[in-house]
Amino acid sequence: MTEIMKVIKGFIEEINEYIDIEIDTQLIDEGILDSLGIMVLINEIEDYYGIEILSKDIQSENFKNLVTIESLVKRYKG
Repeated sequence: MTEIMKVIKGFIEEINEYIDIEIDTQLIDEGILDSLGIMVLINEIEDYYGIEILSKDIQSENFKNLVTIESLVKRYKG
């Protein structure tokens, strides 16, 4: 698991502390992240990495699992 994934996993575990997340855990499909959880996660990611995620990228496909979220963060970090 990459460092970015570990950070994201930590944020998700703060949102929903009674879950166990793996790299391929389907966060939305398994009910771990809902729309409010995604917004909280985005806020945490933006604050931590000093980035601003555009509304066009706030789509469920970017928040399926740790891999897709990491990809989103990497795009914004450059």
